[in-house]
Amino acid sequence: MIKKILTATSVLAITAMLSLPVQASDTDVVASVNGHDIKLEDVKEFYETSPAAARGIPLEGIKGAIIDQIISMKLIDEKIEKSGFAKKDKVQKQLDEIKTQVLRDLWIQEQVEERLTDSYLKEQYETIKEQLSDQYEIKARHILVDSEDAAQEIVKELEDGADFAELAKEKSIGPSGKEGGDLGFFTKGAMVPAFSEKAFSMDVGTYSKDPVETQFGWHVIKVEDKREVEAPAFEDMKQRLEAEASRDLVAKVIAELQEGADIERTATSSAGDE
Repeated sequence: MIKKILTATSVLAITAMLSLPVQASDTDVVASVNGHDIKLEDVKEFYETSPAAARGIPLEGIKGAIIDQIISMKLIDEKIEKSGFAKKDKVQKQLDEIKTQVLRDLWIQEQVEERLTDSYLKEQYETIKEQLSDQYEIKARHILVDSEDAAQEIVKELEDGADFAELAKEKSIGPSGKEGGDLGFFTKGAMVPAFSEKAFSMDVGTYSKDPVETQFGWHVIKVEDKREVEAPAFEDMKQRLEAEASRDLVAKVIAELQEGADIERTATSSAGDE
């Protein structure tokens, strides 16, 4: 009896194992084109460099479409090889031009990468910190209305003791009105010139008794706080620094090439500049 139970259990176990999904291997063949195998690893490689991967679309959702694309590519490649298309003069000329441009790009890229060290980036970071050392930002509120008379009426109410934030909620036509006119902290360049010039000339705790006109209307401004601008941490700025430094280094490499070259321009080369 026990033996029969064990045998039955073994059968159930084997059946369960056979019903489990088989883990696909990268070497598994998913399609074949005129005797040439397409493996799962080919599909994955294609997917990893596709826009779909960048957008987060799962591989399984577009696997069939990728296989179809690879099949088409292989059929085209096969036709090119058999027809001798690649040997045509016009094709060779374009291939040579593409090769030359790729070599230029790779050479420039290598030159930039050799110079784009952490020490170089930190030098650029220190320069930015120094530029920000004498700058500051203010925290302000404002009440925006559509006429000078309405703005003067706001000033009168403030002089009579009205609360600035409450007046902003009641009368400001700007999007910050519902927040009591709160603009948070901002640097001078963040606002339109007329607004910034007035706001940054005021003392903390004061409001503008002379309303300021901009293209948006008339503003009554109150400055609530002032602080020095702090540079972001190096790690937070590193990606931006790399992008900016890369552009600068490309220009520097080209300038160095020109400095060491014997370059002559004829009169006709500058004729179009006149």
